[in-house]
Amino acid sequence: MTGQLRMPSQANWISDTIYRFRTWCKGHVWTLASLAVYTGVIVWLSACHEIWGDEMRALSLVKDCASLSDVFRALHNEGHPALWHLILYFSYALLRTNLVLKIAAISIAILAAAVFLEKSPFSHIQKAMFLLGLYPIYEYSAISRNYGISMLMLFVFSSLYAERFRRMLAISVTVFFLSQTNLYSLEISICILASLLTEYLYLRWKGGLISVKSNVAITAFLIMVAGILICVMQICPDKSTIVAHPEQALTPMVMARACWCVITQPGLYFMQAFGLSNPLPISILIWGMFLYFVRKPFVVIILMGGIIGIGMIFHAVYHGYPRHQGFAPLLMVAALWMDKSDRTPPGNARVWALRLREGLIYLLLGLEMWAAYVPVRNGILLPYSSSEAVAQFIGQHHEYRDAIIMGEPDFYMEALPYYLENPLYFPREHRFSKVVSLTTNNQQNLSLTELLVTAEQVQKSGRPVLIALGHRLSSDGRSIRIRFNYGKTFEYDLQALKSFNQSTTKIADFQSALTNERYTLYELRTRVP
Repeated sequence: MTGQLRMPSQANWISDTIYRFRTWCKGHVWTLASLAVYTGVIVWLSACHEIWGDEMRALSLVKDCASLSDVFRALHNEGHPALWHLILYFSYALLRTNLVLKIAAISIAILAAAVFLEKSPFSHIQKAMFLLGLYPIYEYSAISRNYGISMLMLFVFSSLYAERFRRMLAISVTVFFLSQTNLYSLEISICILASLLTEYLYLRWKGGLISVKSNVAITAFLIMVAGILICVMQICPDKSTIVAHPEQALTPMVMARACWCVITQPGLYFMQAFGLSNPLPISILIWGMFLYFVRKPFVVIILMGGIIGIGMIFHAVYHGYPRHQGFAPLLMVAALWMDKSDRTPPGNARVWALRLREGLIYLLLGLEMWAAYVPVRNGILLPYSSSEAVAQFIGQHHEYRDAIIMGEPDFYMEALPYYLENPLYFPREHRFSKVVSLTTNNQQNLSLTELLVTAEQVQKSGRPVLIALGHRLSSDGRSIRIRFNYGKTFEYDLQALKSFNQSTTKIADFQSALTNERYTLYELRTRVP
């Protein structure tokens, strides 16, 4: 009897669920259609995109890890917290394919777009313009790095901001995960913590927030502090690192000078994020944003603190590339989102402020669409890295399918394991690996003669040896010393060049990549005993 009564109940539950889902879909046709188009575009752009070293390095680090503790050990001196690597670790353990790199990046970008489309207070036109900007459509979606997580977490935070003290635990968990993505998100997380804590104390002093329980607030702030401290412990390198060596000690005076430079000329540090070569328009846009948000000091702490802090990193520690500079427009969008979520009636005194806000929104989104044009066009028409072309070349030549590949510069080779299984040998470290060591264990100075001698020693294994050389060799008779990333040098003279040419055969040239992963492939000739 009981079983007979359950069946109609189950049927009604299923039909009710289907009805509610169909009703929801009818009310969100524009959002679903926009998300479908966006998904199709970024999947296509990702398919056009060749994996490069920085992308594959994260996956290579975790592929051979047997446990979570191995993952954290592998990240020592990487300068990144573990969240992205943990996502790749579990994804690869489940699917066992290198495609998880693109699957994870695309999935996170789609989630970020879904939150933006569903929760942000912008108009349909503004939402479409944003999704066609450089970072949602390309840098933080088609390119598989940890920055897409930052975009997602920042949007989740923005969607919760209007109820920040009623949903403090949700806010704190969001900020915790935001802090676990990269250095720039850590800086933003610190600014968010400072803003929320300052506002909380101010409202408490004014006699507000009576409904917010103290234990909930304390727990939320402790979660955010814990995330920041965990990130700091993970990203701080030891003295053996060769990644970030500031040209001068980071004294208070140096940091104060960096702060002043960013405040007075912010456009110098974020030009590439907006696709412009003149810093003045970007400085005017950033100053305009700061002035607009002066009336909301707690939002200013997040916006101004984030942009100035990131700019100071660029000035004093590490030059910012477009993928790093993208946090400026993301912070601007997030700040405008927080402002538009304020449902307080505008009143006559704020009419001009609201008009200014709309102007800033369209200017910002228009610049981001402009910035996307060249990178997206180049990403479709030109290879991002030579890695896929090298893999195709080796796949077409059976004699090289078990060849050992040596690279100089060595980090140019890190993308190859995405496409092929050939062993990589790093001559500066005298070892086989898929990941270059970014420490002093990696030989800083290397000569062409040393490279050739090392290749001949590796050849004794009986396998063909291919040398992928990223330096353009000149035969003008001068001794040449090349300086490049991480303070490394490569040198040769005419005699070394003659010996190299006599011992190798040039078999292919790959020079069309957008990144520095361009090189010439040489085969080491087999020596006759």
